[in-house]
Amino acid sequence: MWTKLAFDVDSIFPSVENDLLYCFELKGWNLVMAQIAGEMHIFRDRCPHMGASFRGGHIENGKVVCPKHKYRFNPNEQDPRKSLGCLSLMEWRKRGDAWEIKLA
Repeated sequence: MWTKLAFDVDSIFPSVENDLLYCFELKGWNLVMAQIAGEMHIFRDRCPHMGASFRGGHIENGKVVCPKHKYRFNPNEQDPRKSLGCLSLMEWRKRGDAWEIKLA
């Protein structure tokens, strides 16, 4: 089911040059929006390593850094054999001015 975000994404991510994380909740799902080198990623707010939240984490060299153990995850790497695990990426789309996420 596609669900519209209730906040203005463009005001949170005003510049494509910024590497930012934004944690939020949507219909019971804890999620993270990450802008990395101008590319948007949305994933579950659960570190693949030990399940910690990414709240308080940051982006470093194109990777999401978990604040708990400082493990790094590349959102473009979805082969679990190559790292400690993969981020649970969510499908998203922008329709006009609205952003939507597919909640399974």
